[in-house]
Amino acid sequence: MVVWNSTVIARDRVEVPVSVDKLCSRLKLLSIYDIPVVVYDSPHHMTLNFGLRSSSFNAFFELGGVLLWCSLSKQWHMRDNVLFDEKFWRLWDAIVTSGWKSVSMSSFRSVYGCDGADTYCFIPLLPFSDVDGGLVVDELCYHSVGYSLLRDVVNLFKHFVSTRRWCFGSVIKLTGVHDSQFLEYQICLLDLMISRYSKPFDILELLLDLNLWGVGHSSLDCYIGLIAEDDSLHAMQHNAMMLVMRSSLIFSVTSCYLGNIIKHCNIDSTPLISSNYCNIQTSFSS
Repeated sequence: MVVWNSTVIARDRVEVPVSVDKLCSRLKLLSIYDIPVVVYDSPHHMTLNFGLRSSSFNAFFELGGVLLWCSLSKQWHMRDNVLFDEKFWRLWDAIVTSGWKSVSMSSFRSVYGCDGADTYCFIPLLPFSDVDGGLVVDELCYHSVGYSLLRDVVNLFKHFVSTRRWCFGSVIKLTGVHDSQFLEYQICLLDLMISRYSKPFDILELLLDLNLWGVGHSSLDCYIGLIAEDDSLHAMQHNAMMLVMRSSLIFSVTSCYLGNIIKHCNIDSTPLISSNYCNIQTSFSS
């Protein structure tokens, strides 16, 4: 058994939403990570910037709601390419740890009419989850749902470790006690980070790193192609993860661990980062 002392500090779940000003300050900090976010808190601003009829959103702003404009807004609503996107998890963390709740876009459009406007470039937020009048809170903005997606990946990895086989690759031959302790340590750390609500992008970094280790220690490495000079470590990690996730979703023995991901995410539409990697579907059929 690996003996170690945890320095992972638990983050408290937010019960009372922060003020609009504090929410804006937290979202503004995302620009450091190349995630531009603009917060609109009045129909007047919407009319000036987008030419939308202010009457379309009066009732929403009167509820205390705000509209976020962000390059990740469509991904948020469509669930495409979100699970392993660090920028998405930074946005998610800023919203959820502020105590605000996103409104499902389908209910927002149904209630407010929107006159055919492309509202998918916005994320509607309210400072409470007790909504009525036809509005529905988007499940993705709850702690339990967000961390359940990461938990699914950890549970899948636990299955790989227990079978000593990473996905559909060959049996992993551990070279000694250090490999066994490494795997045990990483899984224990991931369990702890999720249970203590560590920052999800930190958890994601560890998941990507551990998966690349697993792929590299099995016969799966041939499926992601030869490493080219312009392939970054992040590209390698991402494509290795997509190979494992897509193949795991095909078979019932592994897809049973991914119930939350199947319900809340769209893995099939997630693109590979680099064209230097083999097409996964072609590799499976050959």
